[in-house]
Order: sequence, then structure tokens, then C-alpha cells
Amino acid sequence: MITHIDHTADDGFEVISDSSEQMFLEAGHEMLNMLYSPKKVNNREERTIEINSPLFDMLFHNFLAELLQIAQYDRFLIKKIEILKLTQKEMIYKVFGENYNPKCHEYHIEIKAVTYHMLEAEERNGKWFGKVIFDL
Repeated sequence: MITHIDHTADDGFEVISDSSEQMFLEAGHEMLNMLYSPKKVNNREERTIEINSPLFDMLFHNFLAELLQIAQYDRFLIKKIEILKLTQKEMIYKVFGENYNPKCHEYHIEIKAVTYHMLEAEERNGKWFGKVIFDL
């Protein structure tokens, strides 16, 4: 479940999921939906990404920041994310998509950065909770 957060000059959301993997996937896809319409993206290529962090909430941040880098700055639009491994300090995942083509893809907004402000990623009462704010 995604709930958007009203924040001055920024945007963000909270996500509540049944598993940590689902929390990451829902947050990743929600951020990508903010950038562009994944419905118009094909799974032409795949990339495998590995990230590490000493803290779980930082891993959540780094995951979203890496997706932002790939989709917005490298201009490789992601349609699907597949998690191969997720621990408290490490994540390995694949992204599937294609390079940006102005004839069939259109960006909605620009996200400057995934911020640390109000960042959360943790288990609460058997559910996984994440919160993130983006600098627009």
C-alpha cells in the first residue's frame, strides 16, 4: 500500500508491505511511475545490480538512488525489477527495460535526488514500512 506525503517543494511516499522484498519492489515501481509510464517500456535488456550498506534504511535509500540513476540519468527505462538477494546489508537485483526513445517514451517529472530526510525502512508489527522523500 502506497500513501503519498505532502511535503513543501518535494514529494514522497510511505509504503507498507507484507515482506521486505515487496516493500522494496513497491517503492521502486512507485518512484519509476513518478518519472515515466512503464507501460510504454519493453523488456529488451536486463542489468544486474549489487548494492551494500551497513544499515537497512540506507540500503533502501541506495536501492532507490540507483534506480533513479539508471532510469533518469543513464536513460535506461525500467519496466520490471527482480530481487535475487536481500539481506539487512546487501541486495542483488535485476532490472529489465530499454533505452529511452523520445518517439515512444516521455518523462513526467525530474527527481533531483532521493533524500535522507524522514527516511525509514523497518519491520513493524509483522509488516514492512518504508518512507522516502524526493527532492524535485
